[in-house]
Amino acid sequence: MFWAWFFFILLLVCWLRWLALLLFAGLHIRRHRKPTLQNIAHTRADWPKISILIPAYNEQDVIAHTLDTFITPAYPQLEVFAIDDGSTDQTAHILREYGDTYPHIHPIIMPQNGGKSEALNAGIAQSTSDIVITMDADTLLDQHALFYIAEAFDDPSISAVACNIKLGNRHNALTLWQSIEYITSINIERRAQSLFHCITTLPGAASGYRRAALQDVGGFSSDTVTEDADITLCLLTKGHKLYYEERAIAWTEAPEKTYDLFKQRVRWITGCFQCLWKHRLAWYHTPMPAFRWFGFPNLLFLNTAILIFLPIFIYHIVTLCFAFSITGLLFVSTLFLPDLVCSVCGYHFDREDMGELRHFVTQRFFYMGFFGYIFLVIGARALAGSKTKWNKLPRSGTWMETSTSSSPPSS
Repeated sequence: MFWAWFFFILLLVCWLRWLALLLFAGLHIRRHRKPTLQNIAHTRADWPKISILIPAYNEQDVIAHTLDTFITPAYPQLEVFAIDDGSTDQTAHILREYGDTYPHIHPIIMPQNGGKSEALNAGIAQSTSDIVITMDADTLLDQHALFYIAEAFDDPSISAVACNIKLGNRHNALTLWQSIEYITSINIERRAQSLFHCITTLPGAASGYRRAALQDVGGFSSDTVTEDADITLCLLTKGHKLYYEERAIAWTEAPEKTYDLFKQRVRWITGCFQCLWKHRLAWYHTPMPAFRWFGFPNLLFLNTAILIFLPIFIYHIVTLCFAFSITGLLFVSTLFLPDLVCSVCGYHFDREDMGELRHFVTQRFFYMGFFGYIFLVIGARALAGSKTKWNKLPRSGTWMETSTSSSPPSS
């Protein structure tokens, strides 16, 4: 009887979380969704100056494509700082060529590899604008994204803006599964959290910050392997308000091989646990009630619930495979059906092709086993005392060759 009630309470918490996320995400859209304007550049003449920071470590295959989108920018006041973080390939050479050719592109060459946080801080130190946008070297901004970010900062209470991250290389099962994850999980959460200005992770792929907010928290830190999540929690602890701008679209590259995805997610999850430990008292110190009762508990639940549900889920799946069980069927159904409803809403919110959801079941089954294995690996490494490194991922850049910031990548 105890376990029956325990499972029921767990499922109830999941249902309530899904319901809350959908409700809050829907309210955010109702209150904050604005029309996409093709002529937004001409709606005003006083666009603020923006500094773009692009840290790059061994990015010779993609960095030129990213910089090409800033050669003749539609945004009127722009400076681009491309920071080579001690690369051993031709990245530094490429940056110098662009710097010599285009006066608004400024290469910064670090003497040695110090990590993404140090590269970003070096860029912040040389930038001159009050709005700073950080982005990855394999990311392309939509041609109007900068205008929408600048418009979001018209609200003086907003300290940082999260962009709408989409995957540009959706051409195999693994990348399609990741696209489903971004649309049905990450983006729904960011919308829901943005309603209360307590987004728990500003995406490293593309986000905007006020310089004053970055200075208030001391810039980016190397304490964890996820600098984006770390600085987000630093900002929230200090009471800074964060906002999700769905019109500021940024296309990025997802890992195309299972082992590369494994390395990425080991770093992400390890970094998240590092951030939870580093900011374990953030819920107490923050002056933001919404972060205390919604943002931080959701982050904690998201990273611990899988440890509880995985063994139960696997047990019932095995039971259903070898011997039909009403209990197992009910358990799996009560997990999948609300999740499917939430996913359909996510695709509706993002105005994406619902056809991708034909991969929903395989994606959820793969992710359950995949993340279960990742948690086991992280646990084993923690017990062994080994440290998680950055694990530089290979880039193909092939999708960028047929894409521009004004024409989104084809799926």
